[in-house]
Amino acid sequence: MEAKTVMCSYLSRKMSKVRWQPNDDLPCSKFLTGSWGEPSQPLPNIEEVQGNAVQLWKYVPNMEPIPLCTMEHPGDVTELKFLDTETFLVSSSHGSLQLGQVENDKDETFYNIKSLNSWANIHSFKNGAPSSLTSFARSKNGVVTVGDDGKLAVIALDNPTPLFSIEDPFNSSLKCVSFINHKSFITGNSLGNLKVWDVSGGKPQSVFNLPSTLKLVSINFIQQKPSQQHLLFVGSDDGSITVWDMRNTENPIILNTSHNESGNVILFYFQCRNFSFIRGTQLMINLFLILFPVSELQFHPENPNHFFTCSSLGELWHWDMKQDSSLQQWCGDTLNERLNVTALAEPLYLPLNSLDVVAESVITTCDNEATYIISKPLSLL
Repeated sequence: MEAKTVMCSYLSRKMSKVRWQPNDDLPCSKFLTGSWGEPSQPLPNIEEVQGNAVQLWKYVPNMEPIPLCTMEHPGDVTELKFLDTETFLVSSSHGSLQLGQVENDKDETFYNIKSLNSWANIHSFKNGAPSSLTSFARSKNGVVTVGDDGKLAVIALDNPTPLFSIEDPFNSSLKCVSFINHKSFITGNSLGNLKVWDVSGGKPQSVFNLPSTLKLVSINFIQQKPSQQHLLFVGSDDGSITVWDMRNTENPIILNTSHNESGNVILFYFQCRNFSFIRGTQLMINLFLILFPVSELQFHPENPNHFFTCSSLGELWHWDMKQDSSLQQWCGDTLNERLNVTALAEPLYLPLNSLDVVAESVITTCDNEATYIISKPLSLL
């Protein structure tokens, strides 16, 4: 087996999001980044793009990433997703959403990022101040956005204005959104509430709330397992990942993650309904642990029984679920045997904000303005 390599490159910006550009011919050789925290005013005597930006890079093994083109971006990049091999959506802390496209000539000597459409001020507070557009999700019928203003909006990519704007009944910041199927989606807020919405009638209607897990902590992300779309992986500010089976929402499984002094992974599993701990003797330890939020979770596109997480502690983990595992089998010692976690690199102790995975390459971004590409790290059998 080829040895693992870790390539560290400094890109001169703090990157909040990173995505491999989809390519029908693997392996992918280009990736897109979105920055945060850059000054909005141009610096004197500097011709390069100042402030936040979306940038396309070329990756060549054992070489520094090559910048290909840049598009200015208002505010911090809060989310970035490719829709196909060329077009992507990017959202802003200023409450806006933009549809962009990567262009290049046949010889791949010229690259450009152009804006195809944009929606400004989708999210704003009652006093008119801009609100961050914290997350968005796309289905074949359109895009749903959520924001810190506690509202969700429905957008059609060919319409210049949002179709609907609805305030969440919890009256708190909405942090993430994900489609369950083409008729329904789910939102998570800063109080730890998860709400399911129905869009079969056009305008979103609140259907029900998932049972409370007794944790008043913010929801960071919601990811649907590609091969089992009834399974939702939900990350919280306390460092836990909750697995919900939408066919039976009474017994979610929570994976609380932390490290002991030797750096070995400790996992705590419990079922919310009866608080039956597999490692009950470690309950008191768990109560006093300071857990760091998981920034992102990404499933491997070709083998979704493997997923990857990065955290605000600077950790990058590979989670391995056996191919025959299912939520119903995740009980007692069976779960403990079926889920393995491997650290892909030493902790950086600075936030890892985003990650993406394709084939046998994982890319992640850190607040030290560096991007790390780990090649050949995976055992996917």
